[in-house]
Amino acid sequence: MIQIMLSESEMDELRVNRFINPDPEVQRRAEIVLLSAHDISHAKISDILDCHRNTITNVLHRYEANGIPGLASLPRPGRRSVLTPHVQSISESLDKDPVRSVNEACERIKDLTGIVRKPSRVRCMLHDLGFKRLVSGAMPCPAKKNRTNMRWIKKGS
Repeated sequence: MIQIMLSESEMDELRVNRFINPDPEVQRRAEIVLLSAHDISHAKISDILDCHRNTITNVLHRYEANGIPGLASLPRPGRRSVLTPHVQSISESLDKDPVRSVNEACERIKDLTGIVRKPSRVRCMLHDLGFKRLVSGAMPCPAKKNRTNMRWIKKGS
């Protein structure tokens, strides 16, 4: 069993991470370290948190090696998009002059970067960048969903 000794400041930081950190995995890892610091056995911690004992050991090794920053989730493997370096310029262009359709966004991205993407991928990218469809209509009539009154705008704008 790995013994963890925590200072008061480390315990306070782990308590904050346990409840406030937006990543649920970091919350769980902080809980594991805190329970281990209270001399609770790995078997008991695994029963409490419903995880494998190897997970407990791995988290404690991570904590011993890197401290509290070591509890953060590591980037997942996979290919990065070729558009990743251009995200800032694409976002600024779409903020400045919103597009009316996904196809128009595809054309704008092609003009800005020279990279061609299908509308389905551009739609996902727009959502990831925080854009949403805005459907507007004349008041008091309900909005009609046609191409002349839709725009992609940043959420909260």
